[in-house]
Amino acid sequence: FGKSLLQRQFADGIARNVVTAGGWIIIASIFAILFVIISEIYPLFKKPSISLVSKFKAQSVPLAIGLDPYQDKGYTVEVDGVRFYSLSDKKFESKPELPEWGSAHVTGVSPSLKNFPVLGLSDGRVYPINIEFRPVYNSDSQRSIEPHLSAESPVQVRPDGSPVTLLTHIKNEQGYQIAAQSGPGQVSLIKVRLRKTMMGTIRRTQSQESITVPVEGKITSMIFDEAYNSLLIGTSFGQIFRADLENTQNSAQLIGATSNPGIAVEHLGFTLGGYTLIVTESDGRVSSFQLAKSETKIFSLKKIYNFSSHKTPAKFFSFSLRNKGFLTGSNEMIRLHYGTT
Repeated sequence: FGKSLLQRQFADGIARNVVTAGGWIIIASIFAILFVIISEIYPLFKKPSISLVSKFKAQSVPLAIGLDPYQDKGYTVEVDGVRFYSLSDKKFESKPELPEWGSAHVTGVSPSLKNFPVLGLSDGRVYPINIEFRPVYNSDSQRSIEPHLSAESPVQVRPDGSPVTLLTHIKNEQGYQIAAQSGPGQVSLIKVRLRKTMMGTIRRTQSQESITVPVEGKITSMIFDEAYNSLLIGTSFGQIFRADLENTQNSAQLIGATSNPGIAVEHLGFTLGGYTLIVTESDGRVSSFQLAKSETKIFSLKKIYNFSSHKTPAKFFSFSLRNKGFLTGSNEMIRLHYGTT
């Protein structure tokens, strides 16, 4: 009322077009969301593949490797120490001298994603090493990476001077812990605590204890369980023990075993988060477990899942830093798994 027929038709036309355009925008948005979802999940239906980016020849067989965040420089732990390589130039760069090294050579290594490998030496010592990769910029703002190595004090764990071949460690802001087999059924535990004083300096305290493992056979693998402050130990007989790091005077307790007696534990490792334990066995099987604690504070391993197995023992394990994925490797293949429940 008060408007002509032409004005009402014009207003109705605008409203109709606005409603129609809004509807098409909503439909297009739904299709866009579906497209994003499909593009994200489509790779999950494809088989994983590996492509060779570059390669270089090391001076000797690497026992462990590490990279800087920019993947420009890398290091290898080799029998005679640590070497740095340029990945971009594909060549050897340097081999820093290690203090208190003597005539020892590397017989075992506990690798680290934080560039803090711990070496087991032929004279019965463990040797922690801290590696830093520092970015340096020139006048043209071009970046180069300079590797730096600083060694911690080595610790004697085998009094008879026999080689250290099996060890593991864990590191956080409060310090680090090292576990190394020191004899049949014996594990030496080294705790190093770092505290910042009121003056801004770092105070370092160190202790060393021994853990007894009532093992049948021999110890084959160890891993720290940060969630429950314990050390998990696998054996050649297929047993899995838990040692309480808050009370090392008590012997390690049996909490689980492999699928069949006599099937050895090949490797123990956690996926991202530290709650899903991956166990590889000498017959090629790969399984996941979770550590369960009862009301009476008794620990046990609860099996979660059996993954695709290998034909030969899976000696290699590496977990993803992004999700629950992990790799297992044997002589014939590398498998990519996802730590599903």
